[in-house]
Amino acid sequence: MSGSDKRKLLVIGKSKQPRGFPSNHTKLPVMYRHSANAWMTSNIFTEYMYLQALFVCKAAQFFYLSIIAQPILQSKALYLSIRLEFLPPNTTATLQPCDQGIIRNLKCHYRSALNRLIISELDADDIKSATDIAQSITTMRAIYLMFDAWANVSQNSH
Repeated sequence: MSGSDKRKLLVIGKSKQPRGFPSNHTKLPVMYRHSANAWMTSNIFTEYMYLQALFVCKAAQFFYLSIIAQPILQSKALYLSIRLEFLPPNTTATLQPCDQGIIRNLKCHYRSALNRLIISELDADDIKSATDIAQSITTMRAIYLMFDAWANVSQNSH
């Protein structure tokens, strides 16, 4: 809740292997998954929650020596002890923590970086239009822009 624990962003795209991506997606600065319509699916959500439980479990190994001996069993036990509360889709921003500035702040940083990129390319090439430049931005470039924007979201900025 303090904003000091920032996890890797999860980016969901349509393509399993977008052009220009490394074959090993773990080399990306974000977690990348795909679905037919680029939406969150129950499989992606389950995997993401399991990875978060593993992260918590690894952080806890300093306190519990048994976790070092059996990290998978411990993480499954921890995963099973997580209680998820699903909020209605059209609830107000006061009920949804991520709508209280974190997403808006990330989008502001992303759009600012995107605008700077377009302006710098317009300055470098008088023939291109802003639309041409925006349409030429690859998924990989967008991911790095998002990663930089996420790094600029601070505890105090939301």
